[in-house]
Amino acid sequence: MKYKVEKLNFERAVREFISLIGHEKWIWDLGLTKNEDGKELIVTVDENGNVLTWYKNLADLAAKVKNLLSEKTEQQ
Repeated sequence: MKYKVEKLNFERAVREFISLIGHEKWIWDLGLTKNEDGKELIVTVDENGNVLTWYKNLADLAAKVKNLLSEKTEQQ
């Protein structure tokens, strides 16, 4: 998958592109997959070989955080 930003679609790109904070080196590859719950994930690999995953949809991330917080509360 390759991304090309041109002058004609620059405004759209600025609004819709996501920021992937976590890599210390250049990202060399990325792809899409689904986790065991069927949620879409973006998988990134940097030049050091670090692999990170990101929820594609913000609502899926919010649900995951909510579940983790409720599990933590139950354990206390």
